[in-house]
Amino acid sequence: MKLIRTYEPIPNNGRASFYGKCRVREYDDGTRVLESYTTEVIKLNPDGTYTRLWGHWSMTTGAHIYSFCSIRKKEWDKMQLGKKYNLSDLK
Repeated sequence: MKLIRTYEPIPNNGRASFYGKCRVREYDDGTRVLESYTTEVIKLNPDGTYTRLWGHWSMTTGAHIYSFCSIRKKEWDKMQLGKKYNLSDLK
C-alpha cells in the first residue's frame, strides 16, 4: 500500500476543526485509517467494511470516530478488535 494523502476529518458536531488531534491516512488501494492522538483507531477497508484497531473509547476519540464513520459507542462496543464489520451489522 502506498500513502496517497493525509487529511483531518470534518467534525459533525458544529466545531470548526479537531485542531490536529486526529487525521485520516488514505492509501492507493482505498484503505483509510483514522488516527486519534497518533493512535490507529479504526480502518475503512477497500471492500467497505470497518475494522476496529483500538480497544478503548474516550469522549474525544469517540467524536473522531463518529465524524469518520458514524459509529457511536453502542456500535463500537459490539465490535471485536481485528474483525471486519459492515455498518448495517452494528445497527
